Amino acid sequence: PFLTLPVFTRILSTDDYGVLALAQAYAVFATGIANFGMLIGFERNFFQYEKGEKKKIAQLLYSVLIFISSSVLLIGVGTYFLRAQLARWIIGSAKFGDLLFLSFCSSAVSIFIPYFLSYYKNIENAGANVKYTIFGSLLGTSISLYLVVIKNWGASGILWGSLISGSALLIVLFMKFTRELPFS
Repeated sequence: PFLTLPVFTRILSTDDYGVLALAQAYAVFATGIANFGMLIGFERNFFQYEKGEKKKIAQLLYSVLIFISSSVLLIGVGTYFLRAQLARWIIGSAKFGDLLFLSFCSSAVSIFIPYFLSYYKNIENAGANVKYTIFGSLLGTSISLYLVVIKNWGASGILWGSLISGSALLIVLFMKFTRELPFS
């Protein structure tokens, strides 16, 4: 935000920012419910296993991810079908229903990434944690700037940038983890 805010404030109106903020507030609330605070449980239970018990750690990680995926899917379906009503209630106009759903999707993708990064933190691999965090931030910032400044997508460009970069990072992390910690 420190780098992008001066650019976005010259392009987006205060109304755009208000709509974006309300859509993101809903998204954070809904994905917070879907997440059930599982990251705390994952970190607590992670240390019950020795570093050599990769199968047990994999079972813990993938069990949590499947549970959260189910929760996100359930809330996502509800958000999709009620997006106009939710937008009317939260933002004040049903025309922002698609933006509200896009914001939910963007936030939903991002709730999975901390589990992978937490694994790196817990095995004391700070380099990987930092590398993927910086990669995600730079990619998201670049895509958002491109979509807002060059393509003139408005506030949805910020959300698409976050969704695309979060999805890319999640795919990279998932592929890496399935090789390192086979699905169990």
